[in-house]
Amino acid sequence: MLTTTDATGYVNNKAYIFQTNLKFDITIPWIEGLSVTGNVNADKNLTNDKQFTKPWYLYTWDGQTMYEVGTPVLERGKGGDSEPRLSQSMSDGTRTTLKALVNYDNTIGERNNIAVLLGWERIEGDWMNFNAYRRYFNSTL
Repeated sequence: MLTTTDATGYVNNKAYIFQTNLKFDITIPWIEGLSVTGNVNADKNLTNDKQFTKPWYLYTWDGQTMYEVGTPVLERGKGGDSEPRLSQSMSDGTRTTLKALVNYDNTIGERNNIAVLLGWERIEGDWMNFNAYRRYFNSTL
């Protein structure tokens, strides 16, 4: 039950994610069988992660050894990190995706069909990360 309390430290994770999608379908009226489909996606991601850990102790009993007053003799054993530590990271990312499809589908005469599909995609992004770490804090408060 110790690790479900804040006795061992804490973890805070925050994320902001914004995703958009715009799609369009255009039929070109003056050229029979020609259409254009496109997608524009824009994503924004912001994260902030922080973890603070501190030393903690667990006590064990061998099941037999007792003090004169009848209480068990407990052995202190260390758990977790040997000193308080802080890790923190932040990230900021953006990604844009552009897609286009040009479709031409037509019948020439009674028996001749022509179908052409041309596709294009571009993905562009930028990401920034920052990480920090410190240990040997004087206090665990």
